[in-house]
Amino acid sequence: MRQLEILIKICDEVSRFIQDNYYSARAKFLKQYDYINVSGDLQKGIDDIVNAKIIDLLKMEGLPAVIISEETGILSLNENPTYFLLLDPIDGSNNVRPWFTPCPNLVISMGIGTVQELADKGLDAVETAVVREIFSNNCYYSVRGKGAFYKNNHLEYKLSASTLKTLDSPVIGLDLDKTAAVGEKSLI
Repeated sequence: MRQLEILIKICDEVSRFIQDNYYSARAKFLKQYDYINVSGDLQKGIDDIVNAKIIDLLKMEGLPAVIISEETGILSLNENPTYFLLLDPIDGSNNVRPWFTPCPNLVISMGIGTVQELADKGLDAVETAVVREIFSNNCYYSVRGKGAFYKNNHLEYKLSASTLKTLDSPVIGLDLDKTAAVGEKSLI
């Protein structure tokens, strides 16, 4: 359970850091770079700032890990890492806008497992995963063999999977940030 404690502690610290600095450091958070990160997304200032903060906190914890980050690729914290950490430091950074957005919908996503299992199991080697909403105290986590959980302050609930087997009606999503390409119909 030490892995879970470390991940939740880091998520909580980073969430507080962003909440405390989001409006005062807005220019740095909103900066958009002219390069694409390792996952193919346009890099933003908030991505870099939070990625660096998480790496610093992991180093302070002394976790012998190799980090596989959406922002910076692969970074080993020591010569013989025991763990691997999958990291999306800001999932939803496209929600950070140059205009006022009071509490953009952003989360920190991390998964951890042992390097020893990674080669054989791939993503199934993830033992513990955490998704933490930055502008709320909502935290979702899972631990292999124990299930998935929701936590908010002192409340904690075990989650269960839906028994729904089919969808009777479709769900439609719209991306309102982009204009329709030439020849496509716009719904707006």
